[in-house]
Amino acid sequence: MSGLFARPRWRRLLRAVRMRRTWRSDTRIHIEAAVPPGGLEPLLARIESLPSVRWARYNDQLGCLIISCSPDADFELIAETAEEIADEVGGAHEPKSRAHPELHPGDLRPLIRSGVELGAELASVAGSAILRLTPIKPLSSELDLAAALEIVADLPAVRKPLEQLISISRAELALELASTAVNTMLQREMGPAMGTIHRALRMIELTARRKTWSEWEHRLCQRPEDHISSRGAKDERPVPMPQGPIERYVERAGPASLSAFGFGVLFTRNVELAASTIFAGVPRPARYARDAFASYWGTRLARAGVLVAEPHVLRHLDVVDTLLIDGALASRGLDLIVAHARAAELQVVLTGGRGALGVRGSLEVMTSSPKDAIRELQRDGRCVAFLTLGASAAHDVADVAIAMHRDGDAPPWGAHIICSDQLPQIAALIDGFAAARRASEQGVRLSMVETALAAAM
Repeated sequence: MSGLFARPRWRRLLRAVRMRRTWRSDTRIHIEAAVPPGGLEPLLARIESLPSVRWARYNDQLGCLIISCSPDADFELIAETAEEIADEVGGAHEPKSRAHPELHPGDLRPLIRSGVELGAELASVAGSAILRLTPIKPLSSELDLAAALEIVADLPAVRKPLEQLISISRAELALELASTAVNTMLQREMGPAMGTIHRALRMIELTARRKTWSEWEHRLCQRPEDHISSRGAKDERPVPMPQGPIERYVERAGPASLSAFGFGVLFTRNVELAASTIFAGVPRPARYARDAFASYWGTRLARAGVLVAEPHVLRHLDVVDTLLIDGALASRGLDLIVAHARAAELQVVLTGGRGALGVRGSLEVMTSSPKDAIRELQRDGRCVAFLTLGASAAHDVADVAIAMHRDGDAPPWGAHIICSDQLPQIAALIDGFAAARRASEQGVRLSMVETALAAAM
């Protein structure tokens, strides 16, 4: 299989950076599309009438048209014609990738964006070093612009309005480029150097995920009935997600930083120096620790053959405290899974069902449906990872949805993580919850050291 098209590289790059996302396997084309209500059937009928097209379906989870073609088809022509039809039928509607920049695992654009950010970080390091050798003085300002940008990037309450205005991916790219430009003018190398490592890890993760998708695509997409055209709107979480180590630190560090700022102004009479304590309260080391672990774990999972359909869940593994297991799995023997979950300090719960009766004495059992059980646990303040075999309606409400997939079964669209039907693989995956918690706790300790040093200085 190959991503995009077997054409000159400049044409593949041009298609990758266009507004519409396109990916190709040996016999299928994935085309990003926004389908208006009532416009799906005419759209699919027109595409299926094209020469060499076997069938066409819309996959709501991926936000794409899936077009199956004959091996000798002109894939380039079919893709361009299908894009024109999609623009004509649904051009006024917003593609789902605007809100979810990594919705399609084969999308090349997140990798290109990370490459641009990595290049900007490297250029900032080189530019700062060169400027230090010249008579040009660093940018002077009453406010630490680099730290101010870090606050926008790190605090969700500040960053979210920007994401809603220009989209998640564009906001991330804009903040990264602005930060590297400011660091260059301030002639600082440390921030961009750390950013270089961060972006390199991210590129490795995205590359491994994209390769794994190439191996999984034929297992998930080869039949027309494998695609769900409309999964409906997701239910809102009944209560906000519990706080993890980093969120708890931010809650404590905010007032402490403000207090340090007040004392700094009182004793130094210098607002600029005192403001450094506020900026030091932003958990940059903790965020880097969480992201670095998520990139490392995502790469490790991908290389083990696990498809991380939605990588953002790897960024809150440290918050998960409960593993809910579908009762249908009880007959398969769960000793290994339970042992690893308890070693990771997770509360293990089994949903109801005939298979759950045999383990009622050793595990907590909930007789309600998986979806209702997840909602009940969430209302009790739990962050829930849900493990099941195959597709489940509960995937849409779980905080981390893990699905084991067997060839021939319906694809578990909606699961965040998809793996093979192998219990040892699941057990190794569960170890990541404890590792994520340790990484965040270590990042918090680094942030505490940074804040203390800033206050002391």
